[in-house]
Amino acid sequence: MPSSETNAADTFVPTQAEKSSEAQPLTNQILEARLEKALADVKRLKGERDEFKRQFDLMVHSASWRVTAPLRRLSKIARSVFPLTGKGEHALTAVIERSLVAHGDSYVINGPTPTFDLEFQEGELGKEGIRPGLYSIDAKVETPKGLLYFFLYLGRKDGSGKGFSETERFFLSFDSRRSGRHLIQIPEGIRYLRLQVYDFDGRFTLSDIKLRHLG
Repeated sequence: MPSSETNAADTFVPTQAEKSSEAQPLTNQILEARLEKALADVKRLKGERDEFKRQFDLMVHSASWRVTAPLRRLSKIARSVFPLTGKGEHALTAVIERSLVAHGDSYVINGPTPTFDLEFQEGELGKEGIRPGLYSIDAKVETPKGLLYFFLYLGRKDGSGKGFSETERFFLSFDSRRSGRHLIQIPEGIRYLRLQVYDFDGRFTLSDIKLRHLG
């Protein structure tokens, strides 16, 4: 019959230090995986930032940006002198198109080129689309950073879908500390509006989007 001393010697009970050393490789693997993911996220976000800057530079140096410069200056003067009143007002609904998640009344970006489709109320648009002319567009935004920038794309019917081009867009800025309003010129054949968030990575709200036809 084995002695109690032999049983005690043959029984291995790891100490707390030995348990910690065994768990260390697994912990290191977890940390390395998290670090690798964080570095990949940083690389992705830098790529998106560079792409936004590239698009912004193209837009600023484009002919359409230079041509509409007087219109933007007129918009600033008009906002400071008198409120704009129009012949028709449309309340637009922002519908998530890509890379955004709604959290209650606010939105969080979760991918590249976060974009909304701006939809009119049912029956407001005719067969020809949006009536051409001068419009004002305003919206209410809330963000800790104050300013929020967008590209407003004007879309045409492209086969069975929607067609958007960098040559038909406006650069808009809205300030959470005050109401924002811009003048835009909509040509013939425009059927859709699309709003792309520019160079922003936080939480924000977007509401009370109104499009007014001025003539």
